[in-house]
Amino acid sequence: ELHRRDEGAGIDLHYRARKEKIHTSAPCHLLVVTAEHIVMCHERKLQMYSFAGTKEREWVLADVIRYIKVDGGPAGHEGLLIGLASGHVLKVHVDNPFPIELIVQATGVKCLDVSLDRKRLAVVDSEGELQVYDLSTKDVVFRASGAQSVAFNETFDDMLCFSADGQLNIRTGDQPVHQHKVDGLVVGFTGAKVFALRNGAVE
Repeated sequence: ELHRRDEGAGIDLHYRARKEKIHTSAPCHLLVVTAEHIVMCHERKLQMYSFAGTKEREWVLADVIRYIKVDGGPAGHEGLLIGLASGHVLKVHVDNPFPIELIVQATGVKCLDVSLDRKRLAVVDSEGELQVYDLSTKDVVFRASGAQSVAFNETFDDMLCFSADGQLNIRTGDQPVHQHKVDGLVVGFTGAKVFALRNGAVE
């Protein structure tokens, strides 16, 4: 928990660690944390627990969950982006029992991200094909092969970074892709900083 207090021209920040224990034997292969919940995935099941350890909601989806990402939103109302082995990409709100279908591909989802303005969805499939969709039309507006992971910029909505063939590839708007010889999987992209996972560490 982070508390901020303005004092004249200065800013006083106070941080208090919050620690909770959840006792459950539920199997889990993917896990994300929201402001008020822990969401665990196992095969086709998505289970949401409060920090007190109470299971509050469960979704059973059509196929195995391959990727999950928190998509922001007010505390207790966050959205989750979910990629399935069937190629379906869904959005689930933690306070709603009904998933929303965003797109359907012919191949399974390996990684995905949505742009800052929520108008484009980038999906890396199980065969390494990156496709960027316009969510209003469902048209593919950009495509690349050999991709391993993808992230939209969290500051500029027209910037995208994807890992492919031992390089980080950055695309801004409709400009040509700019390449950096950096081995690793892109896991985040904020402003001029790219975060890459390499040998078990984020750099």
